[in-house]
Amino acid sequence: FVSTEAGSEDFHLHPDDRFAIDAGTDLSTYFTTDIDSMPRSGSWDIGADETATQIFRSVGPSKTDTLDNDSGHTRSLTELKNGTANFSAALPDNIGVGDAVIIDTNNDEAITSADTLLFISKRNSPTSYQLQTNDGSVPGDIPSNDTYQIYRAYTSLFNAEAGTINSTLSTMGFAFNGGDRDLVANNEQWNIACYANGTTADTTGVTVADWTTGPYNFFKIYTPVSVTEVGVSQMHGGKWDNGKYILEDDGTMGQIVTIAISNVKIEGLQISNQWIGGFDVYTVLANSLLSEVYINNNILKFSGSSSYGSGIVATNTNAGGGNLNVYNNIVYDFPSVGISALSVTTGSANVFNNTVYNSGIGIYANWSNVVKNNIVQNCTNGFDGTFGASSDYNISDISGDAPNASFTGGTADVLFIDEANDDFRLSSDDTAAKGAGLNLSADADLSFFDDIRGQARPASPAAWSIGASESQGAGKIKLEGTQIKLEGDAKFE
Repeated sequence: FVSTEAGSEDFHLHPDDRFAIDAGTDLSTYFTTDIDSMPRSGSWDIGADETATQIFRSVGPSKTDTLDNDSGHTRSLTELKNGTANFSAALPDNIGVGDAVIIDTNNDEAITSADTLLFISKRNSPTSYQLQTNDGSVPGDIPSNDTYQIYRAYTSLFNAEAGTINSTLSTMGFAFNGGDRDLVANNEQWNIACYANGTTADTTGVTVADWTTGPYNFFKIYTPVSVTEVGVSQMHGGKWDNGKYILEDDGTMGQIVTIAISNVKIEGLQISNQWIGGFDVYTVLANSLLSEVYINNNILKFSGSSSYGSGIVATNTNAGGGNLNVYNNIVYDFPSVGISALSVTTGSANVFNNTVYNSGIGIYANWSNVVKNNIVQNCTNGFDGTFGASSDYNISDISGDAPNASFTGGTADVLFIDEANDDFRLSSDDTAAKGAGLNLSADADLSFFDDIRGQARPASPAAWSIGASESQGAGKIKLEGTQIKLEGDAKFE
């Protein structure tokens, strides 16, 4: 379920459930909706809730050609049954969720619009994938077939939001839904998976707007990480990586990511602001009457020549309340402000476990906005503004700067892995932030369990580290008599 915690129970099915989702029998003879009056369709879920259908689409910057095909018939689809596609040999590791798979179902040994277009929704193994139709349904069975092609669904994040499909697919005559879609009416949850294309960056900014969303019908932009999504992680490891997905401007773009609707998640991206203009621009802006926006596990950097430029600006003017959540981000080199949280009195922003470095103002806040477990270093003004009373466990290298309700270690120089080369992951030799934070796994405002790399933070009630990253560094192997003790990130392979 979404939550079984006493006092905050939510018995909607969690999207990761593997027992009740799509495991029921069709009772449409008697009724057609769930407890929320949402439509039931396809394979019914067991229980009162019909979870939103998860839709997957992929983005590969400027990637119009195939990721894989049957050239020479060296690999074939051995069978597609009940949505599971099995191939005769492993597919390339960079193929994953959201990618478009076209199968020659008219048996002319060519790919045309008369053939079947499906999308990967899960990676079972290098040779086995779950496929879904355009609307998320389970596709019909397909026997052995030796002609197929696989593409990215979109060639930029801008096109994914707008619904403009890969030009190669459209030239072939294919079309699929997307762009300004009503996710509530269709009971869908969309996942836009962003993939690297070598070192080619995505250079078009995006505004997420005009989609109709809900708490269980959200719009997510992210980089796939797990082996059930892709064979090789597409997310950075907590340090900038030119071989992973990058979204950057050309120096004249202005705002790179603008969020103008509620129920949006931006997770695991690398975003570079190269602004050269004469006024302040925002790299990621969540603006206006918003609630339940999540900006997490991202790396943002400023590399422009302007004396203006801000990182994450979360502005919530929603008088009806609702949270903007900014956590597990590393933000550096912004001349104006790293993270800014602005709200009216009934809306709020939660700014938790971020690391901000070398910026004008590190973290700015007003009204009831709460900051917890943040590191700000080498900034002109570390923390500025008015912070909520529960703000705590923050560190600045400026004396008396960090807002803390109880934490007494708020002034310190934090030790990173390689500060000179912009590696702001926490060193295992640090003594200021490592293991000194507040465990937020059951926080009433925002609970989470991992760090910027997706590494699990210590289980409750153990203390977390302050900042975006749990401590790491060169692993140590310690010999004790006949025992071998592993410390840090040491491992045997």
